[in-house]
This record gives sequence, structure tokens and C-alpha cells, in this order.
Amino acid sequence: MKKIEFDPKVHIDIGLAAQCPICARDAEVYQRKIDPTDVYEGWCDRCGGNVRITQSAVQEAEAAGKRYPLISWMRRRPPEARLQTVKRKDVAQALRDSPSYTVLEKLDLLLSVVGDTTSHPGAESSFDYLMDYPLIYAVNDVGPASRPRSPNCAT
Repeated sequence: MKKIEFDPKVHIDIGLAAQCPICARDAEVYQRKIDPTDVYEGWCDRCGGNVRITQSAVQEAEAAGKRYPLISWMRRRPPEARLQTVKRKDVAQALRDSPSYTVLEKLDLLLSVVGDTTSHPGAESSFDYLMDYPLIYAVNDVGPASRPRSPNCAT
């Protein structure tokens, strides 16, 4: 798959401050300065490589407070679909279709994803929680261990 790269004729140069509009992390994602100008495009490892998304699509995910299911949906798309522009209607559909998991279901999903990132049973996994947390529908890369303990919880 061809990587979308910065082109000074096409993209607004924001220097080293380039961030992905979806996951809000450092990435090589830029806003277009030629039509269509409401599109961000580039490369974000966390969001699955090539990213091409409209501003209104990003706003749809932000308004719903659901960036992480969008990231998971984007990473699960087939490689040929990753060059298509994600529009507001695509995000709305992805968010409607995204599952809601319990903590136990997320643990099962984590085991499945870790297993999928090994070459064979018993091999070391390439799962990276800093990049891959969206695959288990986690809100961020900070796990439940960072949450304050309940005062009713025994230590």
C-alpha cells in the first residue's frame, strides 16, 4: 500500500507539530490546502496507516465522544479501503455498528488480538499497548490500573 506523504503543493505545512485529528497523537497527517480543503490525510500508525478523513467526520466522532471505536474501525478496514476518504456518514455508521464490550469481553478480545499478533502459539507477540489499544475498544493507552481505587475496595 502506497503511503500518503506530505506534499508542499497539496498540504499545509505545520512543521513538527503534525498530529492525527482522530487520535490526537503525533503523526504525519496534514490538512489539504487545495480542493477538497476540508480533508486531513497522511500516515498514522495508531489509526492503521493511511488516513484520509473530512473535518466533519472528525467532528462527528468528537461530538459522540467516541474516537476510539473509530480508530478500531479504521484499523480493521481492508488495505484498499484506507485510501478512500472517510466522511461524516461513514463515521456515523461505524459508531452505530461498533460493539459495546464489558470488561471481561475486552479481556477476551485482548487475548484474541495478542494471539493474532504472534507468528505461532508461544511466540512473542508484536502487540504494543501504546499503539494497539483501540483494537480492544479501550478508551486510551492507560489501563484500569491507573484509576483511583474505590474507597470500598480492600487493599
